[in-house]
Formats: sequence, structure tokens, C-alpha cells
Amino acid sequence: MPQGARGQESGRMFWKGPCPRGAVPREYFRMGPPASPNNSAFVRAAIGFAVYFGLSAATLALSRVNGGLAIVWLTNGVVVAALLTLPARERWMHVGAAFIAICIASALFGIHPTVSALLAPLAPLECVLTAELLRRLRPRMDFLETVGGVVVFTFVAGVLVPSAIAVPAAFVTVPFTDQPFFDSWFRWAAGHGLGTLIVMPLAIMLWRGEVADWFRTSTRREYVDALVAFVALSLFALLVFLQPFPLLFVAVLPMVFATLVAGRVGASVALVIVAAIGTTTTLIGVGPIAALGVSSPIQVHVLQLFLAVTFLTALPVSAALKTVRSLLRRAEENESHFRMMASHSADGTLRLSESGRVTYASPAMGNLTGIESDRMLGRSFLLFFPRKDRGRAKSAMTSALRAPGRDVSLEQAFDRADGERIYLEMIARAVEHKDGGKTLVGSIRDISDHREAQQMLSKLVQTDPLTQIPNRRAFTEKMGQLLQNLPATSPATLALFDLDHFKQINDRHGHASGDEVLKTVAATVTLQKRSGDLLARIGGEEFALILTGAGLEEAARVCDRVRRKLHGLDILDEDGVPISVSASFGLRQLCRGDNQDTVLRAADEALYAAKAAGRNRVYCAEMPFDVPRKSSGAA
Repeated sequence: MPQGARGQESGRMFWKGPCPRGAVPREYFRMGPPASPNNSAFVRAAIGFAVYFGLSAATLALSRVNGGLAIVWLTNGVVVAALLTLPARERWMHVGAAFIAICIASALFGIHPTVSALLAPLAPLECVLTAELLRRLRPRMDFLETVGGVVVFTFVAGVLVPSAIAVPAAFVTVPFTDQPFFDSWFRWAAGHGLGTLIVMPLAIMLWRGEVADWFRTSTRREYVDALVAFVALSLFALLVFLQPFPLLFVAVLPMVFATLVAGRVGASVALVIVAAIGTTTTLIGVGPIAALGVSSPIQVHVLQLFLAVTFLTALPVSAALKTVRSLLRRAEENESHFRMMASHSADGTLRLSESGRVTYASPAMGNLTGIESDRMLGRSFLLFFPRKDRGRAKSAMTSALRAPGRDVSLEQAFDRADGERIYLEMIARAVEHKDGGKTLVGSIRDISDHREAQQMLSKLVQTDPLTQIPNRRAFTEKMGQLLQNLPATSPATLALFDLDHFKQINDRHGHASGDEVLKTVAATVTLQKRSGDLLARIGGEEFALILTGAGLEEAARVCDRVRRKLHGLDILDEDGVPISVSASFGLRQLCRGDNQDTVLRAADEALYAAKAAGRNRVYCAEMPFDVPRKSSGAA
């Protein structure tokens, strides 16, 4: 079926797909069992006619004062509820039924036949306008579910439309009554607005099937509580309206109690009970309103004011209560979902208060840290870090709290309870609450394997595969760091050296022997250099040695010792033929602020000077200040 087409399921009309603007969502078409000859649209319209006529007749016969308009007009509330909930094909049937019912009731109990004939079309027109405005302003039909919906419903159904229709109604009424125009306008606007506000919530819940749902889903205890609340409300209202003292608004208290017990259904029923008792007692001349000693029109206005305040108390409270209950239910569902996901995840989950104390720790935290998750509760998060690392952890937590909604990550070594050292990564995010408080939620995982793999990869990237010493990349990074952070009081020297006549070694003895020479040279220099020095292979047969903490003279002595050791190596090729090895060195002392390329060029020039002087010797580059060039001949 195409999107938006109407279908039928279990006899109920519904829309498939997105609800078009102005259409009633599927859940509101709950009109009972499947259509049958005894339960068709015509039967519903006939039942509606009977209800509309009964309400109209009762209202006109019982609530008119001094021959004027009715105090409270209840019919419109039921008609508007029908127009908002019934399928479109039935709406005009109910408009027609309401028109006929009102015409008959007005002719029998109204002001005058002529007035009745003129006023009868205005009430259905008011219903149509109210329903259309509500449908367009609140397409989701949430008149009773949200405070915003209650506000729109109150303004449109209780103020805007009744006030507009009251203008022609007053013009029609004034010639046939002794009431001034404003009184007639106000009585129509107030009576019709209050009647719609009082009756429509209960009527719309009846049409939607919410009352039936409440009876079907409530427990026996809830039935008893609701019954007690309604009986207590009725007795309380009778006591308030049968005594002469001005205690009207005390009746609001049991209304709120009924709302708390039975929700929107309780609020709607309580509103009808209070309105019925208050109107009846006032019309028969008893109660606090009648005891005011004012004229009947003033008593009517006081009663209408009371009913308006009662409505504005009950419905918003019920809407707010529903919102709170919905939020609590959603929070419980989210908490349950959060705990379920956390309980079945290999990653640990922590929830911290704003002060950093653990309020929740998932079971995986025990597996990661070796500390039972229950033992973490109430303790400071910082206690799980070594003392020297707590400053970093606190800084990360502070950063997260300062920027709610942004992830802050922290990698930290952690000593498990069994003594094993692991590396953990924590990703924390602060959640800001409406009251201004904050909560930290963190996800913790073991990254030990990942960290080890990263270290191995980094080592591979920075290691020469043949000699297993650092390569040119590692040398360049070390040089850059050293030149940036070189202390003024701690000298350092760069030595470049390469093997003399290495091409002849490859040509005479083979490349395999040449590779063996390179490996032997790297191993020999590694043993001869100082512990803090860096040896790197930066080219084919070219090496670099960074001597930290050594001035030019000390570095020259170290390099000369290395040179002699290399010249004395006893290396044989595959045929047992000896291979003669020697190396030439070029040195350059490092100074803070030196450019790396300049230093390399100077050391390289010294190296070539050593080769030009006969090879197998150590040469130092000229310095910006007066340092004599040192050279060492062959040993």
C-alpha cells in the first residue's frame, strides 16, 4: 500500500506511513471493535446525537440565569472531541447531528424560537473552527500530554474561538433579553469556553479509548485508589459547596490528589465532578457563591472564574506529571540499557561524581584492574593512579568538566592488584544536568597489546634492518630534539664516519662479505661508544655518532679509540681471506640554535678532509670560536 494510504486493521482506521499534516495519528482511531451493522458510523452519529441533545437540553434547562445564556455550555466539548478523533468521513455527520440536536434543544428550552434558530448554527461552527485550529496548531494532538499542548488547547478552545463566536451571538441575543451587549458576549464566551475546557479532556480520552485502556491496564490497587480519590473528592466538594464560608479553592487539593492517583483520567474526571457539584449548588442558591449576597449575574461570573482556575490547576498538573513520569521511565530504561551494555562489554565503564568519586563501576573494571568493582564505589578516582601520575589524571578530569559533551582521553600505566603492569586508555566525557551539576562517564580499555604493537612498529620504522641499529630517521629526530633542548653548560658533538674503500671490499669479497663487515662495524662501535651516545647508520657505509655531554676534544678521543678498534678488526670472507677495515671521521661540536643541515655539512666537510689527508683518521671542523683542529693519524 502506498505511503500515507488508509488501511484497516482489526476494524480500526489508521494511516500507513507518516501522518499527513492535519490528519490524526493512528493511535487516536480507537473506536472499539470492527464495524458491524450495530456499530457503524451511522450508529455512532446517532449515539452522538443523543448525547448532544441530552447535554444541550440539560444545560439550557438547568444553567440559564435570568432568562439569559447558559452558564456553562457542555455540548461543544464532546463535539470537538469527536471531530478531533473520528475519521474524516464521520466528522460532518457529527456536525450535522450536533446542529439538529442543538436546534431541537434550543427550541424546547432556549430563550426564544427566533433566537434559537439564529444561535443554533453558531455552536457547530464554533466546534468546527476549534477542531481545525487545534489540528493545525498541534498536529500531534498532544493537548493533554504536554504543558505546551494544554496551553494551546486552553487558548484556542477556551478563549480565542468562543470570544470570536460570542460577538454575533451577543448581537442576536440582546434584542430578546434585558442583558447588555457585553454581558451577553461575556456569558457566551465564558460559558462556551469553560464548557469545552471542562468536558473535552474526558470526552477526547473516551473517544481515543484511553479510559478503556486505563481500566484494562490498571491493577486492583489502582482501581481502589482511584475510587477512594473520587469519592473523597465528591464528599470534599459537597462539604465545600454546601457551607457558606468562602473556602472554594480548598477543593483544588483533592483534585490534585486524584490527578496524582489516576493521571490524566483522574484529572478529567475530577474536573467534571467539581464543575457539576459547584454549578448545581450555585444554581439552587446554596454554598459559598450564593452566600456572597450579590446578584445572579455576578454569582455566575464568580462560578466561571472558579471553574477556570480549577481547570488551569488540574490539566497542567496532569500534563506536567505525565512528562515527569515519562522522563523517569525513560531514565530508568536508559539506566537499564547502560548497565546491560556495560555489564557485557570487555571495556570497563566508570561513572564519577563532579568531585571525582566513583558512583558506578562495571564488572569489567574488576577484570582490568584486579580490584572488585564494588570496592571502587565511593572512592576517589585518583587513588587508582600512582602518586606521580595523579596530576595528569586530575588535569584530564578537569578538562572534561570544563567542556561537557567533549571527549577527553588519557593513556596511563597501571599496576594491577596482582603486580602486573598494564596500559589503560580512558575516554571521559562530562554530562551537564539541568540543575547545573555534572557527571563524568568514562570508558576504560586495556591497550597494552596495542601499545606494544605501536612500540614494535616504531622500532621497526627507526631501525636499520641489516645492522639493527637506529637508521637515518631516528638520527634526524634525535638531532632535532638535541639542537632544540641543548643545555648551555652541557656540550655535545656529532661525528660522521664511513668505511674506507668499502666499494673495493664489495668488489673483491662479495656483497655478502660487505654486509658482514657493516654488521661487525655496527656491533663493535656499539660496544665502544658510551652508554648515552647514539649510533645510527645513515647511508650505505656511512654512520653517525652523537656524543652527548662531550666537547670536541673528548669526542675526538672517543672517536680515535673507535677508529683504532675498527682498524684492528679480524674479518674473513667466505673463502677465509682477511678483509682490511678502516674508517675516517669528521667531527662538529653542537651549539644551541644550530641548524641541523649546517651541522651535517660541517661534519661532512671534516670527514672528506680526513679522507683527503689519507683516510683512517679523525678530523674536526672549524668552530665559530677558537678551537684548534685535532687530527689523528693511522694507528
